[in-house]
Amino acid sequence: MALTRKTTESNLDWKKYIIPTYIVVSALLLLIVLYWYIVNSIYGAGYNTWAQNWYQSAVSELITEVTKECKGIKVSLWDSEVEVVNVACLQNNQAAQANQEQLPANQSNIPE
Repeated sequence: MALTRKTTESNLDWKKYIIPTYIVVSALLLLIVLYWYIVNSIYGAGYNTWAQNWYQSAVSELITEVTKECKGIKVSLWDSEVEVVNVACLQNNQAAQANQEQLPANQSNIPE
């Protein structure tokens, strides 16, 4: 009888560790899911808002600088660089040149 009883007790030993292990693993998984939800939804939304505001601010500043003067503004990103010019300035310059070419040689468009 003693052998049967001891065998039964050893079978119960591993069963009493299953439920606490299940609870700990489930709690860890729940915490991981909750953490990723917070990071992606709350902080992610805040980052997206910040990035959008930064982008709008940068583009607004670029537009303001380009419309102030009819000169090109160099814009660079890492190893590429371009010069941004307002098309309206180019069109006005072309129209002014066309008007200058149409005037006779002894006249100018400056009033006296």
